[in-house]
Amino acid sequence: GQKYNIIVHNYDGNFLAAINCPISRIMSRAMYLDKNSRIDDVIEIMMTKRTSAIPIVDNLESMRVIGIVTERDILPMGEEFGISVREAMTRDVVTVDEDMSIIEASKRMVQNRLRRLPVVRGDELVGIVTVFDILRMIGYGEFKNFLDRGIRVEDVLQEKVSRVMEKNVIAVKPEDDLAKVSQLVKATGYGGFPVVNNGRIVGIVTTSDVIRKIYRG
Repeated sequence: GQKYNIIVHNYDGNFLAAINCPISRIMSRAMYLDKNSRIDDVIEIMMTKRTSAIPIVDNLESMRVIGIVTERDILPMGEEFGISVREAMTRDVVTVDEDMSIIEASKRMVQNRLRRLPVVRGDELVGIVTVFDILRMIGYGEFKNFLDRGIRVEDVLQEKVSRVMEKNVIAVKPEDDLAKVSQLVKATGYGGFPVVNNGRIVGIVTTSDVIRKIYRG
């Protein structure tokens, strides 16, 4: 995409140089609310703008940031909601094959505005890869060693996605109560979970799906 091209064109593929560029080169215009806004306003922006966090300012004159509200702050909790995962999950799941390269998986995330992708072998779920898995890989010394030897970032990111994916996947079933998702988010810190039936992925359910279903119906 346009922001990735900053690395390719402006820095000749030199990733280490590119990450020192001003953040203004890649940042997006922020959505924000003032401290007197309603929770309903927060939910509306999150749902329409597909954002997981909203900065809160003191007032619209000073624009001083005093906090941030995230999906997890407003995620409903409970023992049971009386709503099944099936009713809230996304059925058209964007996946990646375990042999796909990290760079192609990254592009698929960006193109679909996703933070996590189930990894499959045929129809079988074998892992999940998140944007944080890729960032952790970039932060490892091994990655930097490649770049220090003059190997371009594009070549390093040709490694298979199976190298960075999480293999011990926490999944839910279509018939599970939606409250289980909220409980898993609180227990694990993960923001979404594959929905599996007989070992095959049939959907994905995220904090956004829970919030949308509970607050919007």
